[in-house]
Amino acid sequence: LGLVDKNLVLGHAVYLTEADMALLGSRGASITHHPSCNLVMRNGIAPITAMLQNGVNVALGIDEKGINDDEDPIMEMRMMYYLQRVNSFSLVDNPAISPETVLDIQPDPGETPAAQHPAAAAADLAALPDAQGRTLSGVLPDVLSDLPPVPTPEPGPQDAEPPHGLRALPDPEQQTFAPAPASVPLRLVGEVFKTYIITEREGELCLIDKHAAHERILFEQLSEQYGDVPAQLLLVPVQVNLSAEEKQAVMDNLELLRDAGIEAEDYGGPTVVVRAVPADVPVDDVSDMLLELADRLKNGGHDALREKTEWVLHSIACRAAVKAGDRTGAQEMVALAQKILDGSVPPFCPHGRPCVLKITRKELEKQFGRLV
Repeated sequence: LGLVDKNLVLGHAVYLTEADMALLGSRGASITHHPSCNLVMRNGIAPITAMLQNGVNVALGIDEKGINDDEDPIMEMRMMYYLQRVNSFSLVDNPAISPETVLDIQPDPGETPAAQHPAAAAADLAALPDAQGRTLSGVLPDVLSDLPPVPTPEPGPQDAEPPHGLRALPDPEQQTFAPAPASVPLRLVGEVFKTYIITEREGELCLIDKHAAHERILFEQLSEQYGDVPAQLLLVPVQVNLSAEEKQAVMDNLELLRDAGIEAEDYGGPTVVVRAVPADVPVDDVSDMLLELADRLKNGGHDALREKTEWVLHSIACRAAVKAGDRTGAQEMVALAQKILDGSVPPFCPHGRPCVLKITRKELEKQFGRLV
């Protein structure tokens, strides 16, 4: 979400936090959604209601799937019908609607059912008015004429610092993340299952997956340092036996591995010897890491250089990150939590899993029956 700009349209975005939705609204982003998504709470949030309240442009529609892929598609159509025909019904004012609520909605007094409208009988859907009397054919030209032109990016200064690290690789689509917000006080509550860090901040309870968080932080550091990654020389070089195809793939990508902090060379026969790896990669993981990379390099020979580099850095970050079940000191837990929560790095691991789950005090009080 750090890459969102006002010209980006997302499809069916769910499991967003309140901060995510506020960001989308501030960027003027647009999203397509099913109205029935408000029947299910994600992260304790009715997503469409929260997005509308944050100023996100939400376009509602239906497809061939039922509600959330497993419910009655008739319910989806009823919601679309009432959204268009009943002035008193609004997703902004009806968070977390239940299916029973939808079935109980009645047309406003005096409203002509859509099926009885002359435009519907003539199969002229463009002339079928909504509850405000608007028609598609009447509104669309005005909407299109009001759309702003796509802005042309201004050229950057000629004396700007040249890109370095992973950003120096060819990628015309790449953008930078939004600046991190100002830090706010963070209180460490503790850790559960030797895996999840619990913190409290600004009326929110935050559960942080320490491995996923550390992996993302290390990946961002490796990406920044790519080409000059600090490496540790191994006291005893590690010999790794590979198949002929795997060994050839490693030999063909020695420069890529060296830029990522891995020093490897041919040791004769099926063997490759690893003499250095990035700091924090456990010696016991070196052999498995090279086997994993050799297999990926062998099967991803046609991938672009940037794609290869990213999954090499993913693998290194995963091996170097603190593991679930590891003993973690309070200072380290606070540092991990702070970097994830202050926006310094994206709140998901390189594999796409979320790093943090936020629960507001209000939501907790609802669950305990303190609020209704």
